[in-house]
Amino acid sequence: MRLPFVVLLISFSLFCLTNNVVDPDLWGHVRFGLDILRDGAIPRFDPYSYTARGLPWINHEWLAEVTFAVLFRHLGGGGIVILRLAAGLAVMGIMISNFIRRAAPPWNLIAAGLAISVASYGLCFRPQMFSYLFFTLLLLALARKPAGWFLLVPAVFLAWANFHGGFPMGLAALAVWAAFECADALRRGEARGALVPVAVLAVSAAATLVNPYGIGLWRFLASTLALRRPYLPEWAPIRPGDIDFVDFKALLVFFIVAVAASRASGPWRFTCIAAAAAAAAFAHNRHMPFFAIAASFAMPEPLAAMLGRLGRGGEGPSRPAPGRKAAWLLAAVVAAAIPLARGRSAFSLVVPADRYPVAAVRWMGERGIAGNCAVLFDWGEYLIWHLGGTVLVSVDGRYDTVYPERVIDDNFRFFFAGERWWNLIAGYPTEIILLHPENPVAPVIARLPEWSQAFRSGTAVVFLKRGVFPEMEQEGEGDVGMAGVRSVPFP
Repeated sequence: MRLPFVVLLISFSLFCLTNNVVDPDLWGHVRFGLDILRDGAIPRFDPYSYTARGLPWINHEWLAEVTFAVLFRHLGGGGIVILRLAAGLAVMGIMISNFIRRAAPPWNLIAAGLAISVASYGLCFRPQMFSYLFFTLLLLALARKPAGWFLLVPAVFLAWANFHGGFPMGLAALAVWAAFECADALRRGEARGALVPVAVLAVSAAATLVNPYGIGLWRFLASTLALRRPYLPEWAPIRPGDIDFVDFKALLVFFIVAVAASRASGPWRFTCIAAAAAAAAFAHNRHMPFFAIAASFAMPEPLAAMLGRLGRGGEGPSRPAPGRKAAWLLAAVVAAAIPLARGRSAFSLVVPADRYPVAAVRWMGERGIAGNCAVLFDWGEYLIWHLGGTVLVSVDGRYDTVYPERVIDDNFRFFFAGERWWNLIAGYPTEIILLHPENPVAPVIARLPEWSQAFRSGTAVVFLKRGVFPEMEQEGEGDVGMAGVRSVPFP
């Protein structure tokens, strides 16, 4: 019986999905979704920054943000926790199902565990979780071909293009699948049958044009894929010789060995999709979950064939064993123990006070400080949520959907004290600076006569431009009652 294997994998999935530390961009996603609900329209221009104010805003995540906002409005942060948990368990549940249908433990336990670990990188509190969910549903539809699948696939892309901009990966997978389907149909002499996958691909691509920007969304995505992102770790390449992402590299080795050693025909269309996803992951590590998901469709059959050749147990599904109901009850108890072990944080969003400028922003809000604030990239949307409307930010997690590349460069060069670091405070009307005390530019700003340190804690320091806030220039206050506070509830 494979129940212990299932229990372990479900428990591991829950463990990966109950680390509820808030993502830096979540404040913005909820705020922008609430704005759309309030106005009944998607904002076309940026209202939240002073470095890009009034510039066009391509919000390719608008429907995900509306979903976040509706859940937050009715259920608070817990609603977003439930959404992430449901999406994550759907993805991981399908992956587990793929593995348990073929190769026997412990080999599928190892492979599935690695795949779950890699997939968990992307199943976070951000709209990109929808890309991984839709990618999984797409491959499931292509693998199983349920009734009406040729309508289901375009419907997936219709939703995907409005929830997140990751749908080109799905179209690439669909194109690979369609090529194999066409080749098989032509090999059988069914020329008409070859038209079906081509038609599904064409209709799916057309469905992605049904979005607020039309073909403009495609133009944006083409430009953003070519944009260099040296400041964002998730867009960095994976280097084979580094020790980073060991689980991804182990899964890839497992995948290659299984495919090479199986000597079976296998699901080659999914093998090629997984190979393409692996190549994308090496280019940008944020694509690793696509590989893990594709590998769960491509890997079990070759793994079972390889183990069968080695006499290590590659049989198909096992027969029901005695005591199955009692075993499943035990499995449910074990799985439930994982989030319970996390404590309260398993059911609520956690905002670490040492990672976000909780005390500094509270101090600014209590004193009614308003103006243009140079702020760290990861803190921009936190500031937008708490002080948006009175404080405009220099940059935030929307990155190139709003900010020109020059503005992005000026921000990161400033905070890293890089070449021409002063551009941000000299070339833009900056009146407030909010940064970490250990930021390289902090001691530099402290020595400038035109800036005064008004607040400092172990997490954040606030500098004010002299003459703009004369009544606060010499306060130099501290934690504002936050000493000893480890975390606060979202938002």
